[in-house]
Amino acid sequence: MEDSSVKDYMITSMDPSLVSNFLPFSTAKEVWDSVRTTFFDGDDLTQFFDLKRRVNRVKQGGCSVEVYYTQLQGLWKELDVRRPNPMTSPVDIEKYNYLVQEDRVLTFLDGLDVHLNSVRATVLQLKSFPTIEQAFALVRREENRQTVMLNKGDGAENSMVMHVRNQTLAINKPDSKPKLGPVEGCTYCHNPRHTKDKCFKLIGYPPSWKDKKKKRQGDWQQYRGEAQMIVADSTAAPVAQGAPIGLGALAG
Repeated sequence: MEDSSVKDYMITSMDPSLVSNFLPFSTAKEVWDSVRTTFFDGDDLTQFFDLKRRVNRVKQGGCSVEVYYTQLQGLWKELDVRRPNPMTSPVDIEKYNYLVQEDRVLTFLDGLDVHLNSVRATVLQLKSFPTIEQAFALVRREENRQTVMLNKGDGAENSMVMHVRNQTLAINKPDSKPKLGPVEGCTYCHNPRHTKDKCFKLIGYPPSWKDKKKKRQGDWQQYRGEAQMIVADSTAAPVAQGAPIGLGALAG
């Protein structure tokens, strides 16, 4: 890649407010040296202390495990730049890396939310202590499982809520029969089918009332007699298979 292309890439990757400070440089190396001198303070103990404190204060805090883990990884990478592995022999390098990994796994587990306590205990009891990547994979799998089970439970709960709601609507469904008066009915005789101003007991019965009453009583006597005859016939002879069932069969 040509030097001019590297320089252009570095400048376009900068914050727009900083670009003007590096445009005068003619080579990519000059831009890099200036950036490193201006912004890189790897030997500053204050910056290292601030990073360590931020790592210890990061918690999951209700966010997903992926977001929480990504935050820690960003801080750890910056710490690795400021404090690289100081060991020289392969054995010492491996031991140092193991201790760093162990410390990061413990930090990661410590910041998890309480609903992941079970998987945290599982990781701590593993005979072969996992790397940070392995610990993250185990925790993420458990979080996904809990999310699936929670959604499944919400579906069952929603079904129950809809069932109860439908039952409530059915119970509270207004009567389809038209009401003959206001809800309070007659305040004189307490009949809910008429109001006080139309109460015959108060204003008197009309001349045709007695005739209508006799007719209703006659109709009822006729219906009652027919019903008794049907019952008598049904009890005298058994009902044939396939024949229609009368009132007597229903009454029995």
